Amino acid sequence: MYSLQFSVNCRTYAAYSYNILSCIDFDIIRQNFYTASNLKDLFHNIYPKRIISFVLAIGLTNKL
Repeated sequence: MYSLQFSVNCRTYAAYSYNILSCIDFDIIRQNFYTASNLKDLFHNIYPKRIISFVLAIGLTNKL
């Protein structure tokens, strides 16, 4: 159901949704791309290229 990923910066295993929405270590980078309070808000109101750019910027694509 949820895919777990080790967050090196947060030093925890977390769902990808945590990394793209809540991980405090990615907060400054995230603010450069979007602000969203939940996954529905993120995927309904944020242009997909902004989300992908953020995922690339934090290096999450290297962990998939």
